[in-house]
Amino acid sequence: MNRIQREKFRDRHLRQKYDLLHMMPTLKTPALSGMYLTNYYNGVKRYDLTLPKEITEANAKFCGKCGSVHVPLLNTQISITDSSAANQETITFKCLNCEHEANFSSHKIKQRAPQVQVENKEVAETTPKKKITKSTAKDRQKKRKQNSLSNLLSTKKKERKSSPSPLASLTLENFMKK
Repeated sequence: MNRIQREKFRDRHLRQKYDLLHMMPTLKTPALSGMYLTNYYNGVKRYDLTLPKEITEANAKFCGKCGSVHVPLLNTQISITDSSAANQETITFKCLNCEHEANFSSHKIKQRAPQVQVENKEVAETTPKKKITKSTAKDRQKKRKQNSLSNLLSTKKKERKSSPSPLASLTLENFMKK
């Protein structure tokens, strides 16, 4: 097995385990999801790969107790508590399979969320909108014909015929320019 085949096998093998992990909540078998999670982590360790923190961190994507994937309203209940003393929100994930609870501060979650910039309406109205024209098959065919070698040669011949021959109209000014 060469290197490319080995990498393809590794990727396919880990992808299958990852997909099985995400299929388990629909099958309602939390015991198997914990087994598949440890199997997936062992496979990653065997191939000496590093995973992002969102996957390896306990209680972030998977339940820290039973190993099932957090799917809101299916196997996880999410609640937000607001503590005015600390001026901070806390998000609680409660696994419906094993009743395990995990708390996260909203500050930690906001760091993970991608920053989305909302454009101002006035700026959007002042920028000119470009009109996009769709090319049809007929237009593309005309462009291909215009760019063909025989067409380019014929246009060059027409230009030569339309311009006067250089020897017939050679004047002293033309000679000095060249």
